[in-house]
Amino acid sequence: MRDVSPILRSIGLTDSEINTYLAALEGGPQTVIDITKRTNLSRQAVYIAIESLTKRGLTFPQRLNYFAG
Repeated sequence: MRDVSPILRSIGLTDSEINTYLAALEGGPQTVIDITKRTNLSRQAVYIAIESLTKRGLTFPQRLNYFAG
């Protein structure tokens, strides 16, 4: 699979946003805890990344506490 990180970085995403976004794409709907385990980021970093990605329209809450890319 091609590394899309440079493309995502070029549109202004941070490393934590990129890791969170790719984990959401790969894992489908999942909790913040699941994303935290996949990315090795703190829960706070994942919540901040999800908030930013949601504002950009790249992720969205599916149900309470579940997010998808």
